[in-house]
Amino acid sequence: MSQSFPIRRVLWLCAAAGMIAVQVLAPGPRQSLFWSALFNVGHAPLYGLVALVILRLVLWDGDRRGITRIKFYLLALVLTVVAGVLAELLQKLNHGDLEVEDVVRDAAGAAAFLLAFGAFDRRLIDRRATERGVIDRRLIERRVAIARGIMLAIAASLLAVSSMPLAAISADLVRRDRAFPTICAFEASWESAFVFAQKADMQRIPPPDGWLPRPADRVARIAFRRGAYPGLVVRKPHPNWTGFKELVFDVYSELPRPVDLVLSIHDIGHDHDYWDRFNRELTIEPGPHRVSIPLREIQMGPRGRQLDLSRICGFVLFANHPREPFVLYFADFHLE
Repeated sequence: MSQSFPIRRVLWLCAAAGMIAVQVLAPGPRQSLFWSALFNVGHAPLYGLVALVILRLVLWDGDRRGITRIKFYLLALVLTVVAGVLAELLQKLNHGDLEVEDVVRDAAGAAAFLLAFGAFDRRLIDRRATERGVIDRRLIERRVAIARGIMLAIAASLLAVSSMPLAAISADLVRRDRAFPTICAFEASWESAFVFAQKADMQRIPPPDGWLPRPADRVARIAFRRGAYPGLVVRKPHPNWTGFKELVFDVYSELPRPVDLVLSIHDIGHDHDYWDRFNRELTIEPGPHRVSIPLREIQMGPRGRQLDLSRICGFVLFANHPREPFVLYFADFHLE
């Protein structure tokens, strides 16, 4: 029997390594905010299972070493967190993605599973009760029930907190779809999950005094910086643009001269080549303007194929290496 222990330890160790390898080698989904969030939330149960495997490994012959059982639980937690950090470093080498939030989720999942497992480990909580000099069995059972309830409540809370990003993005996706055919109006809080500035600064403010008639209560003030491709990014809008004719938005310039922008729209099949998307140069004159682009032209934008209007992934409105910073105001991107 003693000879089987090393083999069983190796098998358990391979199980833990295999689960971690899934995270390291499998790139997370990037085409869907929901599935990407679900993949990230999956860190908690994944490392919870890893923690239980590591606990099983460190508990072998543990009682014979004269070490209290709770210390093995703490050791399993520490080793799991270390494994999560190493996995994140390997993942960065694999496909350049390292997130501190993932390590936090790893730790939360490991702690939650260890607490839930420990809640039913009588050798852990019975010993904690009897170590305090309690002899009455009914009193021990009462204390065990209280301890178990507290441990399970903490475990459930850790898992619930770890799942909050998935719940938040799910709610934002529902609000995004309800607002369609409005893509972004810069007024609702859910838009922050889909709309942001790259190499630029964005503020949601009332329209400037010169923008008459006022297009909305709130507009986006985009301060384009000098350098490579500053602009406004809309990621993962409602994907199905079929049945509409035009993409429309309002823009206002207080500049004394025209300024050039590029509108780039891509679908789920985009291969990151410049010509495999819709690109349109726009000259923004001083004053207020409404920009309208036929979806038929957007559909015919890529070379060698048509843009899939039922699977739009996003668009960028950017400046091509501006020599000086400048400010523009945008409002109400929608389909008509």
